[in-house]
Amino acid sequence: MSVLNDVIQNPSPSAPKGIVYGPPGVGKTTFGATAEASILVDCENGAGAIPCKRTPYLATWPEIEKWLLAVQRDEHVYKTLVIDSIDWLLRRLEEHVAGTCAEQVVSARYGIPTTFWTETRSCKRTEAEIAGIYEKIDPLAMHRGALWALSDHHRRLDYPFIRKGRTRAKYGRRVSFQAHACNLLPGAMEVPLPTDGPGFRWAPIRHVDVQPYSGPVYSLDVKKYRHYIADGIVTHNCFYGWKLGAGHQFFGPNNATDLWAVKKVNPQSMIHLTEKPVELALRAIQYSSKPGENVLELFGGSGSTLIACEQTGRHCFAMELDELYCDVICARYAQFSGKSPIRESDGAEWSRLQAA
Repeated sequence: MSVLNDVIQNPSPSAPKGIVYGPPGVGKTTFGATAEASILVDCENGAGAIPCKRTPYLATWPEIEKWLLAVQRDEHVYKTLVIDSIDWLLRRLEEHVAGTCAEQVVSARYGIPTTFWTETRSCKRTEAEIAGIYEKIDPLAMHRGALWALSDHHRRLDYPFIRKGRTRAKYGRRVSFQAHACNLLPGAMEVPLPTDGPGFRWAPIRHVDVQPYSGPVYSLDVKKYRHYIADGIVTHNCFYGWKLGAGHQFFGPNNATDLWAVKKVNPQSMIHLTEKPVELALRAIQYSSKPGENVLELFGGSGSTLIACEQTGRHCFAMELDELYCDVICARYAQFSGKSPIRESDGAEWSRLQAA
């Protein structure tokens, strides 16, 4: 049979089209909302200033679809449907289609069965028919497929992020919380990043790098409440270094270990985002120098190293970029030593500058 037999002669019906002209300064949505008995489908979250009846902001295609079906099927008084705007709605539809396709690919790849059906008044499934579908499913095969999917996406079933009875509404920067790398979700989770002074901002996790590794693994076995993570670097780890070939002296006890148990600063009394305990600096200073010698601190922070030097009779040369924390260091030194810091450039006392 030739395809020429399928030639179409009669015109195909199509939706009516027209060009709408309105007064200057009046947009298409505003103009459409003035139609008789109109309801506006808000897909763009920009119709708040338009005096008309409208839906809540619909951010996903399923929400939009639910309202469109309700307008089509339910009884109501509306005569005009205004969509704000059609290009935004089409993008939502594309996102929904892409998400559905990705879900079906995962279902097919990992053998996780998925059922789809649409019920109408004339076609409904009974509870017995639905139960019959699930009786044919192999739970063990589904479990194996789910574990396979989790492994491919670097997730671990034995390390759930949320456990029953162990949840909090918000995890803050001052309270430590151990999160396994397999539970860090890029784009869904945020971490606090320090800004100027005591401020900080929340930033989303962009990427979690996963690299294959085989070989020995060495761990300091440090409890989570004895160290924390700041700026993406594990802090409270001290490393000794000296110039190659130069003499090195250690003044600590012969039985000193390379793992120190030091009580951390109470989060409620912290005056710096990454404040270190004085005991941590004091021990390192005593192990590496003698009384009367100089100690260089390039990141003054809250002044813990300065206080440790004052306690042990060392000369501390500290630097701090943030003016706010320079005042914090001076106030802490004055409170500890009973002496007012003096500005070297003009001999002015810090206590008098504060009173002025």
